[in-house]
Amino acid sequence: MKTDVSSAPGCDAVAAGGVPVPLPAVPSPAVPSPAVPSPAGPAPVSAALAPASAVPSWLTAYLGVILSAVLAVGGLAVSAVFTDSINNSNGNTFTTGKVDLSTSPSSVVLSMPSMMPGDKVTAPVTVTNSGTVPLRYALKSTTTDNVLAAYLDFTIKSGVASCDNDGFASSGTVLYGPGDLGSTGGINVIGNPASGGQSGDRELAAGTNELLCMQVSLPFATSTSYQGLSTTATFDFAAEQTTNNP
Repeated sequence: MKTDVSSAPGCDAVAAGGVPVPLPAVPSPAVPSPAVPSPAGPAPVSAALAPASAVPSWLTAYLGVILSAVLAVGGLAVSAVFTDSINNSNGNTFTTGKVDLSTSPSSVVLSMPSMMPGDKVTAPVTVTNSGTVPLRYALKSTTTDNVLAAYLDFTIKSGVASCDNDGFASSGTVLYGPGDLGSTGGINVIGNPASGGQSGDRELAAGTNELLCMQVSLPFATSTSYQGLSTTATFDFAAEQTTNNP
């Protein structure tokens, strides 16, 4: 009797007489495992960089042209800005002011030889601010002796209508005297030459002047002990700025 043998994957064949015959195992087809992502972080370098000689020369030249063009375009973009400038150099000039005091006459003001008791001499002196700024001035009188200088009467006035012996007493304002003509150490007869505003200082605006009328007299009661004496007075005018100098 003929027996059929059936086979199927995973089944054993049955031989005649009902005895199972094992079949050879058939391998299952390989199934790829799913990819597992690596932990976050920089990818490891797995290969060395290619040497420069491995880069084609045409590619190097091409990249150089591209880089130059990019830089050129960037430069044009930066320089394309509207600009302007102003050179303000005219008129920025600084000039210092000038304190300049002058007198007229500039040397001898009063002089009288052979004075006798009761004599007097009167003369004007014009004080001018020849500078460019306001000033104040003081006057100091220094003599060559102390005896006769202390006995002579010295008077200074401003605003005298007629500065002579006849007109001296009739007008003007007394600025000094009657007092000593001076001393060997000097006497401040108008104001004080010390820096800053002092009592009696005279102020003059730039370009202005004033007339001082001076008179020296030998008192009528002078004794004979003063005969033959002589003295010379030096008038020192000292000026200073008034701006920023109270």
